[in-house]
Amino acid sequence: MPHTAVSLATLRQDLQDRWESQAYWTDIEARYYLNQALRWWNLMTGRWKKREIINTVASDPWVPLSSTLVYPVTIRFQDEPALRRSSISDLSAAKVGWQGHITTDGGEIPTTPRLWAPAGLNLFAIWPADAVGGLPLVVDSVRQTPVLVNDVDTIDLTEAEHHVLLGEALFIGAFKLGGTRLQAATAFHQAFLLAAADQNDRLRASTFFRKAAGLDTERDERPLRRFPRTTTIVAARARAG
Repeated sequence: MPHTAVSLATLRQDLQDRWESQAYWTDIEARYYLNQALRWWNLMTGRWKKREIINTVASDPWVPLSSTLVYPVTIRFQDEPALRRSSISDLSAAKVGWQGHITTDGGEIPTTPRLWAPAGLNLFAIWPADAVGGLPLVVDSVRQTPVLVNDVDTIDLTEAEHHVLLGEALFIGAFKLGGTRLQAATAFHQAFLLAAADQNDRLRASTFFRKAAGLDTERDERPLRRFPRTTTIVAARARAG
């Protein structure tokens, strides 16, 4: 789907046109609503990505990301398969003393890093650590959401993104009004969540997200079947004889 560069000034005017009534926000507030909608979109879909080459440090399992990257998606080195994702707790439970393991230990310790685990928004760990250092890790990551500050600042959006981001901005702004106005704007928020789910299959697998997006409405409306208690079953069998 083609992308179009859209300026902050255009988005703010589109926000006004979408509301179809007198604006209740200032230009500064409109900018906040729009930027917040962009942040939510990036969080849910990983829309803005970047590749970075980070060299390992000898015997150090901790690898910091640059300030422009938020969280890593895939990590690999050279032409090797991507490192498998783990977690700090799993590493600690399955590989006692993992922080001290290096690629020259021998035995069951691999000769190249095999696992990575997130340790924060801008830090991850590898196992085992590179004993020599200087190994170029190719990190594909979600970067920080672009922030629109001046009217001439632009951002590349598809037509569909443009539409749902304006709706989410209106929903965020409706918290200023509350009441029926906020309730009416909830439809914009649900459309935003559904669009995000179309971009990220993991969201559809989340029960919490599905409920927030209204995807399980029919399930909620169906009455739950009650299974007979054990005592009821026993009594029925006794009567049957």
